[in-house]
Amino acid sequence: MPERQHSLYVDTSVWKRAGEKSKQRDGRPIGWTGGRLVAAYGHGRITPDPADNPAAASRTAKLIRIGDADWTAAEHRAAQGGTSISAAFEALLVAYCDGRLKIVTTVVQEPATAA
Repeated sequence: MPERQHSLYVDTSVWKRAGEKSKQRDGRPIGWTGGRLVAAYGHGRITPDPADNPAAASRTAKLIRIGDADWTAAEHRAAQGGTSISAAFEALLVAYCDGRLKIVTTVVQEPATAA
């Protein structure tokens, strides 16, 4: 499924910290990691702790890459929970930064083809 960029409002210090952690732990940009967190949230695989939302002085729009179906699922879940997708995402980022969430990457090797 092709991915597109979607915008979320996040505390700038949380975003910066998550970007550093994503690069260190997963070797990926935070836009990729963030997309995986939102997709997992949208499909009910993880639930953020609302206490993880900091009282932020400055939230700015940040971009993540995620498939449309995953984005729609996350929007729907947030609405059902009476929150915004941005608030849920920010709480997930805090948990990720603190090491309570990890991204598991699986490497798939294609079978060699005879030339």
